Amino acid sequence: MSAPRLALSLFLLIGARCGPGDSALDTDTGPGWSPASGLSADVEGTIGTLVTARWEQHEACDGHVAYRFDDEDWLTSPDLRWEPGAAERLVLGVPYATELELRLELDCEQGPWTSAGVTTQTDPLPEGLPHAGLLTEVEGAWDPSWPYILTSIDSREDAARPDDTWTIIVDRAGRTVWALPTPSFRITMSPRVAVDDASLLIDLDSFWGIFDGGAASQVMRVDLLGNELGRYDTPGLHHPFTELDDGSIAWAAVGGMTETIEVLDPAGEQRTLWSCYGFHQQVGSILPCAANTLNWSAARGSYLISFYSTDTVVEVDAADGATLRWFGQLPGSYAFDPLDSAFYWQHGAVFTEQGSLLLSTLNGEPGDETLVREYELDDDAQVLRQVWTFGEGQGVYGDEMGEAWRLPNGNTMHNSGTAQRLREITPEGQVVWDLGWSRGSFIGRSVGIQDLYSLVE
Repeated sequence: MSAPRLALSLFLLIGARCGPGDSALDTDTGPGWSPASGLSADVEGTIGTLVTARWEQHEACDGHVAYRFDDEDWLTSPDLRWEPGAAERLVLGVPYATELELRLELDCEQGPWTSAGVTTQTDPLPEGLPHAGLLTEVEGAWDPSWPYILTSIDSREDAARPDDTWTIIVDRAGRTVWALPTPSFRITMSPRVAVDDASLLIDLDSFWGIFDGGAASQVMRVDLLGNELGRYDTPGLHHPFTELDDGSIAWAAVGGMTETIEVLDPAGEQRTLWSCYGFHQQVGSILPCAANTLNWSAARGSYLISFYSTDTVVEVDAADGATLRWFGQLPGSYAFDPLDSAFYWQHGAVFTEQGSLLLSTLNGEPGDETLVREYELDDDAQVLRQVWTFGEGQGVYGDEMGEAWRLPNGNTMHNSGTAQRLREITPEGQVVWDLGWSRGSFIGRSVGIQDLYSLVE
């Protein structure tokens, strides 16, 4: 090696200094100049998987941080323009207890440049947090638009008092890449990505946390760094809530034998939109109201609210609270075609983009398996015609909770609740991805996240 080249190599190794516990890897692969130096990486903050890369930028360049772990392909942060000065970039999607390698990849006026690498280690999995195991994966068959999944999990074995819950994000290898504990004496069952795509909404349910009828229930807004951005009082909340495009929060509020749909607008004004008691008077029912799902459809301008106490799903106009139609076991419900396709103890009712009704249900009353059923709505004949189902003979049984989502590629994601399984199924009925947890008593609402960086930028 020539003396100039040796000097350059030594300079770059020194410049790409490491943070505590880090180590330099290889030298840069660019031409004989250094547009940046001093790359280091550390885990900071309350979330033990969020790595911050820092360096000194010497000239203006475009570029990103590249990183990899578990001998997998390189990942990259989105490209940014880096001006001279101190620079830093958050690295996302790394599992707990994982060593990762990082480097800078810059595109500068003089050409491309890659820094020497550094390594760092994420924190151990938080104590008490259950970890998942990948049971099935058919490579290339699961929907890549859901590379990460947000859900919640109870870390206790005793389902009678599930007051120790976490909101988590897992990747498709089943590894937990983000986790936030629910405050004491509250539980979380319905986390969701906020409509602003820049925060998460997490329910802090006191109904089951301290058995106060939901009087102290709230919804908390947090960013991906774990910072609390706001709290919203949602009295009576005991399970489902949703968010509208304007930022309003709607929830099913329990009150004695009835429930209402309550709406809190961005100005902090709360109103009652719909009453289950009034609906039951209309159909002549004396059964109690107990909801487990509330989903808002922007396309239809309506809510779907599911009641496990009556095996019925009701569509409610979001503007005036009118009861539009209902499906299930109450008088006036749409009929089932075929008759043995009726749902019982259903959860997670949602309209697909094609207008069909999709939900998770037991296979009978009583049931011993949890199925997915999809129905086409015949409004003229007031009939639900089953067009697809999955789960019979699979031996998966969740006696509480659950839901089903239609994915962009046409597959279906089935969350079986207390069975603690997430499974992706093709239209032909093949399970192409199956994730399970061996400890805890349930997993909550689950939804895909395509890009973690969209939550911080």
